[in-house]
Amino acid sequence: MNRLFTWFQSTPVGQAYLARSDSDRLIIAVVAGLFVLTILWLVVWKPVADWHEDAVNRLGSAGVVLDYLKANEALARRAAERGGDQSGSLIPLITRAANAQQLTLNRLQPEAGGVLNVILESQSFDRVFQWITQLEENNGIRVHSLNIRNSDIPGAVNVQIRFHGGG
Repeated sequence: MNRLFTWFQSTPVGQAYLARSDSDRLIIAVVAGLFVLTILWLVVWKPVADWHEDAVNRLGSAGVVLDYLKANEALARRAAERGGDQSGSLIPLITRAANAQQLTLNRLQPEAGGVLNVILESQSFDRVFQWITQLEENNGIRVHSLNIRNSDIPGAVNVQIRFHGGG
């Protein structure tokens, strides 16, 4: 410690400090101490405290998610067992059935609530009707809404169907 003080006295800053009056040295020492404490607070304490607060918030959020998952576990398992009502699971069934009837699906668009919007253009009315019947009887897929318009080709129709999963 004495060695450090001797080194400080030999520097220009140390010589200027020692040349001041006792009251000036006291003020400089207090200001320097506050400066060092401020730097320590900004560089060490604040980042650690902020990190801790973020970690506590993340832990609380994870707890809320865990509680939600536990509360809805049985519902999710039941939905998984029966295949769920999501429109994503309807797409393969509807596509396979359309291929079996030699229908071309122009557009498939999943919507909220397990609804799937399907558009067919210039398709045989008989095949479309057989396809819809097959989907309902074999797969339990219900027609949510149906819009049929004439096509320019005789015996063909343009169709917009909104399907809803089985159940």
